[in-house]
Amino acid sequence: MKTVVEIILTDKKTSTVQSNSDLNVETMLFLYYFDRVVNNLGEKARNFLIWEFNSIIDGIFDDFTKNSQKRQGSELGAHFLGTDYSLKSRISGKEVFRAKGELAKSNNGLFMQTHFSPFSLRNDKTELYVIETVHAFFHHFVGKAKPETRFVMGALLDHTFKHYENKGFSFTKVGLAPSLALASIFNLEKDRNSMWFQKVEKLFSN
Repeated sequence: MKTVVEIILTDKKTSTVQSNSDLNVETMLFLYYFDRVVNNLGEKARNFLIWEFNSIIDGIFDDFTKNSQKRQGSELGAHFLGTDYSLKSRISGKEVFRAKGELAKSNNGLFMQTHFSPFSLRNDKTELYVIETVHAFFHHFVGKAKPETRFVMGALLDHTFKHYENKGFSFTKVGLAPSLALASIFNLEKDRNSMWFQKVEKLFSN
C-alpha cells in the first residue's frame, strides 16, 4: 500500500488532512513533506518556515521537559502553531488548493514525491498555499500525538535543521536531511524496541 497524505485548503479558510497511515508513520510523512517543501521554496519563504519551526521545536522541548502539566494535553501551550486555516476533519468549503505527498524509495533511502494543484505561475501565491499545507499537516499531527511522540518529532526536526546548516538546499538534496536525522536517533529507538521504530523500519524494508 502506498504511503500517501493529501492536504486540502478551502475558500472558507479551512484545511483538511487525509492520510492512510497511523501516527507513527505520519511522523515520517511530515518530516519528509517538510523537507520536500523547504528544498523547493524560495529563500525568503524557506527562511520564514524554518525560523517558525525552530520556535516550535523550542516549545516542544520546553513543554516536555519543564511544563509537566502540559504533557497530557493535545496542544503545545503558547507555542502551538498559528494559521489562517482552521483544521477540519472533512472538507468544509470549496477547494482552492490541494497538496499530495507520497513517500518513495531511492538508492539513498526515502524521499517525498509531491503534487500541487493548481500550481500557479505566480510563485508567491503557490508558496503561500504550500506553507499553509505545512501548518495544516502539523496541526493534524499535534492534535493526535502524545507528548513523547511530539518530542520525537521535535528531535527529528532539530537534527534535520542541523543537516541543512551543513549541506544547504537543492532539489538534489531532497530526502537527505531527514534520512540523516533518522539515522542520528534510530539506534536509541531501536534499543528501546519502541513501536515507533517498528513502524518506521517497515518503510525501509518493504
